[in-house]
Amino acid sequence: MLAAKIGPRRHFAFTASLVFGLLLVGLAGGCGPRNAPQASPQVTLTTATLTPETLTLVFEIRGWPGLHEQDDIQDWLCRPYVHTREQVPLTFFYSEVHLPRTPGEPLRAEYRYHIQGALPGPELHLDTVRLVIGPCAPSFEESNLRPSNRPLLVDYHTQVVVRVQKERP
Repeated sequence: MLAAKIGPRRHFAFTASLVFGLLLVGLAGGCGPRNAPQASPQVTLTTATLTPETLTLVFEIRGWPGLHEQDDIQDWLCRPYVHTREQVPLTFFYSEVHLPRTPGEPLRAEYRYHIQGALPGPELHLDTVRLVIGPCAPSFEESNLRPSNRPLLVDYHTQVVVRVQKERP
């Protein structure tokens, strides 16, 4: 028996340490199924279209836990950051979010940017397209606010080359 080999005092210290450790794990929330990591939402850039005046990005988001309980969707689904290799200035001017009607259907988010000036060629290299799901920038505009305890769910990055579509008459 292990307790007989290490002696009564050491056995007590070992047992007390083990009980204290288990108590700490229990108080901290444990590691059971209730604290298992949640699956992150899956983000896909489904469409990127370019006209001489407008860049349109459409994203689909699947597997967002608690999506239907979110009444502040604009605080969670942040406007995408877009940077072009050609240094073309873009100005955000429109967004539309379509919530899923049935379970399993994706959330669809569309964002439009006005292109300032002329395009340098027949295509535009989007070196950075970044969509964040989590607390958005307005939560952090004041320095004396308590930090948000809401987790960052997704930080999606991609690159894409978009060709200019001809305007239809």
